[in-house]
Amino acid sequence: MLSQSQEAQAPLLLSHVQPEVFLAVIEYLYTNSVTFNNAIALEVLTSSIEYGLNDLRKFSSLLRCSTVTLSQMAAVQGLRRQGLFPPIK
Repeated sequence: MLSQSQEAQAPLLLSHVQPEVFLAVIEYLYTNSVTFNNAIALEVLTSSIEYGLNDLRKFSSLLRCSTVTLSQMAAVQGLRRQGLFPPIK
């Protein structure tokens, strides 16, 4: 295990997260509100599920439902079949 000084110096890399998605999640965590567009809504939804942010999940789900395309719905169905996308309540 690293000492505290070594841990503080090591950067945290989130290479699988787009910067815009990360900023939207951070905005939600700090303000309990969020501003994002349809281009990143599916990724924000995926991050909200991954990090257990249920209110953000519901909000991004509503946005996605209003603008979903057939290919995006197919991607969501694939995630559901794998157990990675729970039903929205």
